[in-house]
Amino acid sequence: MAKYLNIQEYLNNTYNKNTEQIIFDNPALQLSEKGELVISDYPNLEEIYVTGSEHIKINNITKVTINNCPKVKKINITTFVDNKRLEINNCPNLEILYCRNNNLTNLDFLNNLNPKKLERLSLDDNNFPKQDLTIFTKFKELKILAISGITKSSYFCGSLKPLQELKKLETLNINGTDITHGLEFLPYNVKNIDCSPVRPNAKVTDIHEELQSFGGDINK
Repeated sequence: MAKYLNIQEYLNNTYNKNTEQIIFDNPALQLSEKGELVISDYPNLEEIYVTGSEHIKINNITKVTINNCPKVKKINITTFVDNKRLEINNCPNLEILYCRNNNLTNLDFLNNLNPKKLERLSLDDNNFPKQDLTIFTKFKELKILAISGITKSSYFCGSLKPLQELKKLETLNINGTDITHGLEFLPYNVKNIDCSPVRPNAKVTDIHEELQSFGGDINK
C-alpha cells in the first residue's frame, strides 16, 4: 500500500510529463493530508482514471485542476469524495468525463468543455444546487448522461425538454432527481432511462410512474 503526504506528491513522484496515462489505484492509494491535485501541461496524456472498486473512497483530495492536456480523451475521478471543485481548461478532445461520488457544488467546469467532442458525462452523487437541465443543451454529441442522486440528493428539476436536441443520446440516468415531466421531448434514440425515485420525496416519481404505465418502453 503506497502512502503519500498528499495527492500532488503522488503525481509528481509517479508520472513524468510524457506519460499517456495517469492512474489512481483506489485500494492502494493512501493520503495523509488534504491537498489539491493539479495535472497541467501533459502533451501526450490521453487518460486519467481510477482503478478499483467504486465502493472504496479516495479521501483528502479537495480540488482537481486539469490544464493544457490537448490529447486527453477520458477523465475518471470517481470516488474523490472530498473534491469540492473541478476545473478543466484547454482539453479540447475530452470525450468522457466521470466524476461520480465527489463533493462538487457547481458545474462551472462544463463551460470549458468542447461540446463537439463530449460523449459521456456522469455527475451522479454530488452536491449541485437546484437547477433545470438547460446547462446540458449544447452537448449535442452526448450518448450517456447520468445525473442521479443515489447516495446523495440530486436537485436537478423540471422538464426533460432541454434535452430534445441531443439526438445521439442513448442512456439517461435521472434516479432520485426532481425531474417531473417531459418524456415526450426525449430523442427517439434514447433506449435506456433509469428514473427510480430512490430517495424519499424525489419528484422523479411522476416520470417513473408514467414510464411504467406503458411498460417501460420510452418509444411507445
